[in-house]
Amino acid sequence: MTSTTAMLLASGDEMSFIQIIIYGLILGLVITTFRWLRRRRNAPRFQALAERYGGTYAPKAQARAERFAGVEWATEPRSPDVHDYLCGNYQGHPFYCFGWEYSTRGAMGDGESGGVRVVRSVYTVQLPCYVGYFSVRKHSSARRMFGQNDVQVGHPEFDEQFTVNGHEPVAAQQVLRGSLLEFLLNDSRSKDYPLWFLGDRLLCSFTDRLSPPDVEPALEFMAQVVGALDRTETPAEGRSVLEEDVVPLSG
Repeated sequence: MTSTTAMLLASGDEMSFIQIIIYGLILGLVITTFRWLRRRRNAPRFQALAERYGGTYAPKAQARAERFAGVEWATEPRSPDVHDYLCGNYQGHPFYCFGWEYSTRGAMGDGESGGVRVVRSVYTVQLPCYVGYFSVRKHSSARRMFGQNDVQVGHPEFDEQFTVNGHEPVAAQQVLRGSLLEFLLNDSRSKDYPLWFLGDRLLCSFTDRLSPPDVEPALEFMAQVVGALDRTETPAEGRSVLEEDVVPLSG
C-alpha cells in the first residue's frame, strides 16, 4: 500500500467519523426541538385542566423520591426533576399527575453505564385513610402461569387473575375485599391500570408520556377505586398529604 493510498483511507475514516458526529448532533437537535414543541403545545391544555379541577399547573417540578418508596420503578431515579405537574381536585379527591423521565443506575452505578432511559406518566389520588403498602395488577392467564402472588386475598377468581405484591399482606387482604374486589374483577379497565397503594395515597403509572387527553380517564378510574373502598377509618383532616410528594418550580 502506497503512502498516498494510506492517506486517502485515513482521510475517509476521519470523514466518516465526522459525519457520524454531525448526524448525531442533527438528530439530537431534532429530538430536542420536537420535545419543546410538544410541551409548548400541551402547556395550555394542562393549564385548562388545572382550571377545570380547581388546581395549579407547573411546567417543571421536583419529586421527592423517598415518598415513592415501595414502587419498584421509582427506586433511586437519577433525577428528581419532573415535568407538566398538574394538581387539583377530581370529584372530591385531591390528586396530582406529572411526567417523569430519568435514567436507571447502570452496572457501574453512575446512572449512565448500562443504565436505561425511563419515560413515565404518574397519577396519584389521596385516599381517605391509611391502607398499607402493596400493588395490584391484573395479568393475562398466560402471564400468571409464570408468576406467583406474594399475597393471596382468599378469593379464588381474584387470586387467579391478579398479582398482589407488598410487605403488608394483612393490610392488602383487608382492603381487597367487598365492593373494591368486585369492582376490580368486573371492570375491564383493571387490566390497563396497575395500582400501587402507598399508605394514604393511590398511585397509577404507565411507561408512556403524560398527555392531556389521558388525564381524565385515569382520574375517573382511580376515583372509582377510592369510592369502592370499604372505609373503616375516619378521613384525616388538615393539610393534603399529596403536598409532600412534589415541589413545583417557578420559571
